Amino acid sequence: MRLFTLMPLFLLPLLFAACTDMPSEDTETKRIVYVFYTPHGLGDLSFCDSICRGVTQSELKYGFSKADIVPDSWAVAEDTLCTLLTYLRDTKASPKTALCIFCDTLYLSLLEKHQTLFSAGLATFLAFDMRESDIPHSLKDAFSSVDMPFYGVCYEAGALTKALYEAAPSNKKTLIISADKNRSDLNDAIKGFAQGLGIQQIPEIILSSNHEAASNLDVYYITADEPFNAAGFLYQQSAWIFDREYSTVFPLCGGSIMGLIRYNREQERQSTVFCTIGMDADMSIYTEKVPFSVVKHADKAVSRCIAQWQSDGSIPRCQSFGLESGYLEMLISEKSPHKTSLMQTLQSIHQTAIEQEAEYEKNRT
Repeated sequence: MRLFTLMPLFLLPLLFAACTDMPSEDTETKRIVYVFYTPHGLGDLSFCDSICRGVTQSELKYGFSKADIVPDSWAVAEDTLCTLLTYLRDTKASPKTALCIFCDTLYLSLLEKHQTLFSAGLATFLAFDMRESDIPHSLKDAFSSVDMPFYGVCYEAGALTKALYEAAPSNKKTLIISADKNRSDLNDAIKGFAQGLGIQQIPEIILSSNHEAASNLDVYYITADEPFNAAGFLYQQSAWIFDREYSTVFPLCGGSIMGLIRYNREQERQSTVFCTIGMDADMSIYTEKVPFSVVKHADKAVSRCIAQWQSDGSIPRCQSFGLESGYLEMLISEKSPHKTSLMQTLQSIHQTAIEQEAEYEKNRT
């Protein structure tokens, strides 16, 4: 079973039942993992696809059933979540038989909204790539969380960007494209990148067709009410604006990287085209304009959590996998003409990045 959003909601209980393949009382109960992705999340070539890969590998290893929930919208996500909670209650599911993995904080808001349907005993609940502080107070006792802090690996990305400028001097600037400015993990990434680059002030800008860079490092936050929104980047309608002002673009905004990569592919023979820093996965396989990528091994992290659940029906309350864990890493492109110097830079600052992240996390909490 894979996608629920194409099916009428009244059929979901039947589908859940088919997926769980509930056995008779004298046999071991079949376990099932439900993964709640962001709307249209699968196919992003990065974070969601990595999670799916890890869950699928674990499914093959342990033999449980898997249900990928990929809604068309947050309204459909809410309806599907309520249906599942009702199903878990009616079938007397338990934390040892059902694992629910949530890949976006908005799902936690929906659970808080529908607390009359929610109970800690229905399943093991995992907030993936979220801090314990992201979990609403009323849900904390029921949830485990896995945090994959960005500060250290983005510090390395900033340092490598600085090394690029030194290897190929340019009067152009660097742009970070980010999503919700209230997301603490993205703000941590921006701060880490800026520190690695050696920048103190990071002005927020608004893009326009006659845009000019405000500083050596600008930040643009994608919002739904602006013309240059996520869909615009997704279909690379806005990428041409960057060529005049920026030599490097660092996207912290999900699927919008696909538009940047497409633009890079179409224009990569032009020496003036900006470089894109890959995010979540190795993006250098798509274009020579990706000098290095921030790789988040969400597949390994989620596989580790599933192994813990398979072992004793629970997951540790709060886990953090940062740069030192190896679940985040900087991957330099084999195609980069500056590969050797970038590798030398990375080796020289890697331990510093780990220490900077540890200090940052200590002071943040």
